[in-house]
Amino acid sequence: MHHDLDGKVALVTGGSRGIGAAVARALAGAGADVAITYLNSRQAAENVAAEMRATGARTRSVRADQADPAAAAAVVRQVADELGRLDILVNNAAVAVLGPIDGADPGDAALDRQIRVNYTSIVAAIRAAAHVLPDGGRIINIGACSVIACCRSRA
Repeated sequence: MHHDLDGKVALVTGGSRGIGAAVARALAGAGADVAITYLNSRQAAENVAAEMRATGARTRSVRADQADPAAAAAVVRQVADELGRLDILVNNAAVAVLGPIDGADPGDAALDRQIRVNYTSIVAAIRAAAHVLPDGGRIINIGACSVIACCRSRA
């Protein structure tokens, strides 16, 4: 296996499951040290971290509510401090408000949380990363939903 990312440090938000976990594993497999964030499942995050450690990567799993822009920025600084640098930021954490387009209103709180996680905190993390990424650093934004509220049809 090629270790093109030896000596690099990556942060993957929402890295305890799904796409984020797959990205984190791939980065570790390529030689990077990787930190992941999670919100609800510490055990899932620790399982992913253990898999990455098996590749020889230094890893961290950090509980962070990506709906809080201050927390999103703080985790960027924390990872850079704890692992000595940050070369790659992968903004992967996301939420979606789902429901029939003609169904009950999901409520302003649910939509506000979606906006904070899927937009506001990504901007906060990018701004924080801009202060610590070296020349050649990378920011990758993963999005599965590009509208305010995703909806499913009853049909």
